[in-house]
Amino acid sequence: MTGIRVSTALGVFALIASASLAWNIEGQFGVDRWAGEEASGPIFTPPIITPALQFDYALAGGSTLDDTTVEVTATAPATTTVTFSYDYRGNHRFFVASAGLQVFADGSGGTTTVDLVPFNFGNVSGNFQFVGRATIDVEAGFDWGVRARAFNGDSNGNGEGSIVLYNFSELFEGDYDRAMWATAANPGFSVVPTLGLQDAVELRYDSDLSTVNVSPACNGAGEYDEEHFDLLNYACGGDRATFNWSYDFFHQFFNDEALIHLVTDKGGSRTVTLLDSRCDLREIMTGTATVETEDGELFGVEVGGTNGNAGAHITGAVVLWNLRTFTACEADLTTQGAPVGDPNYGVPDGTVSAADIQYYVNLYSAGCP
Repeated sequence: MTGIRVSTALGVFALIASASLAWNIEGQFGVDRWAGEEASGPIFTPPIITPALQFDYALAGGSTLDDTTVEVTATAPATTTVTFSYDYRGNHRFFVASAGLQVFADGSGGTTTVDLVPFNFGNVSGNFQFVGRATIDVEAGFDWGVRARAFNGDSNGNGEGSIVLYNFSELFEGDYDRAMWATAANPGFSVVPTLGLQDAVELRYDSDLSTVNVSPACNGAGEYDEEHFDLLNYACGGDRATFNWSYDFFHQFFNDEALIHLVTDKGGSRTVTLLDSRCDLREIMTGTATVETEDGELFGVEVGGTNGNAGAHITGAVVLWNLRTFTACEADLTTQGAPVGDPNYGVPDGTVSAADIQYYVNLYSAGCP
């Protein structure tokens, strides 16, 4: 395993390169694997890189997916108000498919619950997504968390979902530890739940534009007139990565624009591709990105934007989660024209041909499916 070190205004971040993408190992979203810095702008305000939380569940039902709840909880270290952003994606299948999400907090006076996605029978079908912001009062020493609810009437009652929690209030800044969270389920009849916690990575910025007096045009064209920030990782090899992203911004108050780009950068040769842009004061943008990487390349996202008010701020948080990596050409198994016994037999040559099909058939026939 090799590594490179990239200096930024936040210090020096170790970026580890392995045989594939650096994040394709346990702890793939560890903050030490990412560099965050101001990419351009007249005022340097360092961003913050912090972990975020991804909670996954898979539910295997019997003839139906009987009413089931799953939850992720933590013990509040102080009595305070917690705010956070969430992105909830899943699939509870089709017939009378139903989903709900709430934040709850236990306390000396009982349990407080707030519906983020009100549960109603038949309120979803197929893939669904809900995003938003949540606020709840927590009490020191008592548990709080989020709870999802699932149901369907399908003949094969299965369902799954992923919830990412990010942009936490100050209570959790610098104090994140996945070990502080616990998962639990209240399964319906014959439902078998599988629960898991994953790491996600988040970049936050809070840039003071008080000395800038500009009037940028919000044209949605992906043009940065002011600040923007990079969240990048290091790749080794020709791989493809896909990941979910969620971007919560607040750019007050005049000619507001927020944008997110997919970025690749190799040897200072930088390529940016606009993923989304909004001319709005505050919103949550979401999506899924795919990037082809090359050996030695930095890649990730770039976020930021504008406002036309002197004395105003732009603030935002972007989280990358549910990342998957793939070999660029998995069907390339052998070298064309190399027979069995040849040193190049079983060595990929960068081309998918009939030789690769025959190589697979030979493996299958030999009992290696």
